[in-house]
Amino acid sequence: MKPLNLDNRPCSPISSNCVIWQGPTLDCINLCTGDTISDVVAKMATELCTLLDQTNVSNYDLTCLGITACGPKDFQALIQLLIDKICELQGLPPVELQSTSACPDCLVSVAPCFVEGGQTTMQLIDYVQMIANKICDLIASIAELQTQIDNLDIRVTILENTPPPTFTLPSFTVDCTLSDGVIVGGNAYTIDLILNALVNDDIYGYCALLGATGLPADIISAVSGACITSTTPTLSNAPTPYGTEYLGSWVNTPTTVADAITNIWIVLCDIYQYLQSPTLNVSDTPTVNLTYSSGTLSAAVVDTGWVNLNGFAYMSSNPGRPQCRRIGNEIHFRGYVIVPMGNASSGAGGSVNLAPDSDSYVPLPYGNTFNTVTSGNAADSCELIGYGNSILGFLVIQQ
Repeated sequence: MKPLNLDNRPCSPISSNCVIWQGPTLDCINLCTGDTISDVVAKMATELCTLLDQTNVSNYDLTCLGITACGPKDFQALIQLLIDKICELQGLPPVELQSTSACPDCLVSVAPCFVEGGQTTMQLIDYVQMIANKICDLIASIAELQTQIDNLDIRVTILENTPPPTFTLPSFTVDCTLSDGVIVGGNAYTIDLILNALVNDDIYGYCALLGATGLPADIISAVSGACITSTTPTLSNAPTPYGTEYLGSWVNTPTTVADAITNIWIVLCDIYQYLQSPTLNVSDTPTVNLTYSSGTLSAAVVDTGWVNLNGFAYMSSNPGRPQCRRIGNEIHFRGYVIVPMGNASSGAGGSVNLAPDSDSYVPLPYGNTFNTVTSGNAADSCELIGYGNSILGFLVIQQ
């Protein structure tokens, strides 16, 4: 049931069923920690009503005591009257009460929630006063809580009667295709479709890009692997280094892909500029003649032409004289090689003259033979055996 005092401005009413008692458990009134304030107030009110009913003097019949009028005004006077009557019946003389030991100024045991500093007893008057203060505090707190509960109840009612909100996914236009046939550039899509395509598309997605470019650590490692640094000499203006030649544009310590690409373009442009008019120093080799002119490098194989072999001047008029020709690193031979033989005399034979420029020869005795001499002064020559009529003898080697 909603509270009747809903219009309790400026406070907001709140239901007491929504507030929990966090005080101690009180067995005397069956009150537990965690009960709602509604239960707490109800139990305390029940106990209070029972106590008021029990202490109401008008609920007691005192006719047997001969009292019909001017009876006790309150419960304390009633108790005192009963005590006096008991004393009269017992024949006890009346005793003047001592304020230091007689009730209501007497020691009583207190409930656990009133124990302070381990003190479990206190004067009844003080105890009653403390209970009264506690009750007043509770009544004030309950009133404040009731106001808050009423306000909360109003707010909850408003929330319950308010239609639930609807959420619409935002959408926007993408500039490029993120998924062929699904997210096409120039069209608007909701953010969930865009995010899914941006991450998961096998061609356009981030994961595909990551697979192609590698991890950021891989890119940084590639950037740091540059072999041309700021101290490397340029080609177009050697030996000036790149850091000096392209001061202001060259990145001395590249850390990003943009830095690396900047330096790569500078190097490529420097190479291109150098190749427009390169300076080349060429040197001939024994087999190849190199020539660089007007940007063209040409090579010609060395050809010596046919050259007469030394030691064969005696064949100057003979077209078959042996010759050689070197083309590149190959040597070619042509002609005849005629080796003159020595003249035999006194049966000792003769030796071929092995002097490299010797062009003389002598007649050989007809019918004689020769063999190779392998020792003595005529070693590695031919020796004639026998002698007789002289004829011209020679050894012919044809290429």
